[in-house]
Amino acid sequence: MNNNLDNQNTGDRKTLLLGIIIMLIAATLFGTLGTLTNLAVQAGLSPVAFAMWRELLGTISLIILLAFGLGKSAKADRIPLSKIPKNQIRNLVFASLAFSAYSLAMFYAFVELSVALSPALT
Repeated sequence: MNNNLDNQNTGDRKTLLLGIIIMLIAATLFGTLGTLTNLAVQAGLSPVAFAMWRELLGTISLIILLAFGLGKSAKADRIPLSKIPKNQIRNLVFASLAFSAYSLAMFYAFVELSVALSPALT
């Protein structure tokens, strides 16, 4: 059986491995949200506050990653913010608001339901 990895060079394999590691870390962190939410609520933090802290840390992390251009092969490939069409910026804002509403609903569900049931219902 011919494997696609046989035809790839070492750089592609390193990129693939890095992608797999990042995905596993992200999945692990997402899997701990219910437990962290319950611990935060028991410590006196409201689900709204927890969701806002999560969104703030995520926003800061994304800004840092974008500022360093991680994920792009060359600086010439980057598109300046001023050249992004307005309708795409509008869509990004709507998507951000929708994800924030989803997160907030999920964190309230974590407090009210069993953590195992919450993601299935939100």
